[in-house]
Amino acid sequence: MSLHPRSLRKRLPFASSITTPSRSRSSPKTSPTAYPILKKYNAPGTFFICPGLVNRGAWLWNQESRARLHWMRSGALSELAESLGRPGSNYLQIVERMKLLPTRSRIHVEQVIRDATPQWRPTRAQEIANDLMSWDARKILNPKLITIGAHSTNHPILANCTSEELIHEIVDCGPLIEKHLLKPVDFFCYPNGDFNPLVTRFVEKSYKAATITRSKDLKTKLTSAGVPEEKIHAN
Repeated sequence: MSLHPRSLRKRLPFASSITTPSRSRSSPKTSPTAYPILKKYNAPGTFFICPGLVNRGAWLWNQESRARLHWMRSGALSELAESLGRPGSNYLQIVERMKLLPTRSRIHVEQVIRDATPQWRPTRAQEIANDLMSWDARKILNPKLITIGAHSTNHPILANCTSEELIHEIVDCGPLIEKHLLKPVDFFCYPNGDFNPLVTRFVEKSYKAATITRSKDLKTKLTSAGVPEEKIHAN
């Protein structure tokens, strides 16, 4: 979800402290976390959706991997890191290294992590933070306040995807959302803020405009595909 800052600052004195996550961090079993705030202050926003994850009731892959790795004891985590070629000395570094892998390799590592943590269960706090809104919850969002956008089908690192994978993740994403919500999807948000020329070509053909999640790091004007005309400074 990204907020429209001009509209928000008129109503919320703490607007400068509000982050702009690329999804609603609310559980399908409860009222969305962000939407009641937007509704209360009549503040417009955009919810960017990963339809493949919503269909499966899954978390973003990096959130699940991070939670599972953090749950592991240090000895077991070290052994796992060793088996993966030592991608890092802690769970955060392992996830960051996973972002550099081709999609199929990263999915394989995800499964290795699941196999190593069969007894892990998310806490209630983790569920609230990471469960995605269901289709039913999204259908009741006020269309005058909330614009629906695409965030890729399964939230991979698009710069690591093949052309075939990009078709599914970018081109197919909007129609999958439209099928469930019966609303046009004209905007796209790059997962992790990552893209390359091939990615942006697919986006330009499928959407009217695009953006990144780390808007505070954007130092230059974006083109219609969300590509900086000069440079993006990302953390």
